[in-house]
Amino acid sequence: LDEKVRTKILRWRTENPWRWRVYGLGLTGKTQGLVFNRVYKTSSFPEEAKKVAYGLDFGYSNDPTALVKLGVFQGDLYGEELIYEKGLTNPMLADRFKLLGIRGTAEIFADSADPKSIKELRNLGFNVKKAVKGADSVKFGINTLQNYNLFYTANSPNWEEEAFNYKWKKVGNKFTNVPIDDYNHCWDAARYYAVMKLTRRASGRTESAVIG
Repeated sequence: LDEKVRTKILRWRTENPWRWRVYGLGLTGKTQGLVFNRVYKTSSFPEEAKKVAYGLDFGYSNDPTALVKLGVFQGDLYGEELIYEKGLTNPMLADRFKLLGIRGTAEIFADSADPKSIKELRNLGFNVKKAVKGADSVKFGINTLQNYNLFYTANSPNWEEEAFNYKWKKVGNKFTNVPIDDYNHCWDAARYYAVMKLTRRASGRTESAVIG
């Protein structure tokens, strides 16, 4: 491309994410009502990322257990899907952690609604911490993630599917500010990480709302 055109398209990455999606990445255009618009695919998780930790969303029969790795690099948020599977018991989940090379000191933020699973995983040697619930926790977590461009790695197929299907609920012809309760397992895990690592809560100061 002409250098001026190339420069303009590269600028859209931050100024107009959906133009960047079409003209920069060669992907399809905007889907209405998506919760997250600034979402892109990348080849790999950057080794230089900071604030690296994990988010864990428990599931079993109807929903999968989702584990994602996240970190910040050059002001953007990077994520990688590591586990997305139904029917995992806590001992099985701990075995998956070991196979993934997750150290016992690594921070794993999980839904506080399942304290039994958190305790069992801690007893099995992993540093699983509860993401404390609070008023408007889902909205607060979504808002935190929306502050970043988010890049998911190419080996994250379920997260990619969620990225194109996690939408706001629709009433009639209008979208609400409440998300659907579907296509949200990686996103919920990411919310737990984001609020515990990317807000004032991470530095020990009081936060008005926390996630669950």
